[in-house]
Amino acid sequence: MKRAIPILALILISSTVLAQSNVTQMLTNMSNTHISEIAAGNINATLGSYAQSPFVFVNMNYTNFSNTYYGSSGVISALKNITSYGTPYTFYIRNSSVIGINATEYSVNRDVWFVSSNQTTALFIPYSATYVYSNGSWLILAEWFGTNSDAGNVTSATQIPANLTTTTVQTTVTTINITTIVTPTSLLYTILGQNATQNSTTAGTSQGQSPSLIIIVGAILAIGIIILYILTIRKK
Repeated sequence: MKRAIPILALILISSTVLAQSNVTQMLTNMSNTHISEIAAGNINATLGSYAQSPFVFVNMNYTNFSNTYYGSSGVISALKNITSYGTPYTFYIRNSSVIGINATEYSVNRDVWFVSSNQTTALFIPYSATYVYSNGSWLILAEWFGTNSDAGNVTSATQIPANLTTTTVQTTVTTINITTIVTPTSLLYTILGQNATQNSTTAGTSQGQSPSLIIIVGAILAIGIIILYILTIRKK
């Protein structure tokens, strides 16, 4: 029985790691698609990525649209401002990370560069989005284009670091450069309160959150293995 304990612990840990890895990759892919839609100027396509009552916080130097935007109409206004420099953008992603807050809430963080279609303007944006599991889907509850302490910048396109042009994957409207995903031990950004200041992270209780299906399946599998092992020991 003593030998079985480490094996059972290993099974539990493996199931958790597998679930975490799957969710991380899924949210990375979803975020890539979402940013691609923003870069293409396809604002209507982005609306399906948001929870029922989202907010978008924008803090961009050298612009007049830094603000906190609420609801679907706010999302549309924020994204119209972000894409006002000439879509389709070429975009670059660097320093990407996905951080698990709990089983139903994750933070996706990365630095994003948007380059205007006429290649004269570049937007450097410290970007973050909080995804929540709601009614069977992962949706964006909160999104940041720059934060209070780390604003985005609008610059000449010629000021983009040269190393962003290496190891890229071409798509129809964008160029993506993604580094290896890491999982820091602390959150880079937290959900903003109504006054657009950074508060402790909270999830919207009205979103009807459900646990990730992958995590549930892993837990059930681990419990089943434990029960089968106990029954086997008793028979002996």
